[in-house]
Amino acid sequence: LMTTEKKTKICFISNSSGKSGGAERTLPNFVHSLKMKGTDVLVVLPSKGEMLNELKKLNINCIVLPFKMWMHEKCPLWKKIAISILNLIILIPLSIKILHWNCDIILSNTITISIGAMVSKLTCRKHVWYIREFGYEDHGRTFDLGNKISYWLINRSSDLYIFNSYAVKDKYEKFLPVQK
Repeated sequence: LMTTEKKTKICFISNSSGKSGGAERTLPNFVHSLKMKGTDVLVVLPSKGEMLNELKKLNINCIVLPFKMWMHEKCPLWKKIAISILNLIILIPLSIKILHWNCDIILSNTITISIGAMVSKLTCRKHVWYIREFGYEDHGRTFDLGNKISYWLINRSSDLYIFNSYAVKDKYEKFLPVQK
């Protein structure tokens, strides 16, 4: 008897195409391991770079779309507005790609990006937020939209949170529901 089990398809959104941070350094091995276990993976990157080259060597599906992070060290209001508008525009081609590829789950590989959460709502897909950093305490970054609005959006757009440490979980569990 042959079974036609559908493979799970996960779309990973990375905040960078470099390999400078922990999220970027671990992503290629993470997605390659999932692929070897039978999961279909697609990685969305904000630009070409070292990460794209490494993922191609591992035969991982990738697309490049110029989205931006929603956390910054210091950012003038006009730049925050421009970033938000750019990310809204990028939602259109990203949504088309995700619908065409028919993924099951969208995973944002860091809390510094919001486009994965936005596209998950637009395409009615499950969203997982892999929260790996504190934000301000480790990188001096704050949410462009402020904490109150950002935490509300994170909560409303996520089905599950994954934290890379208890310390990171302890910070965010004050603002995000524990049941997720």
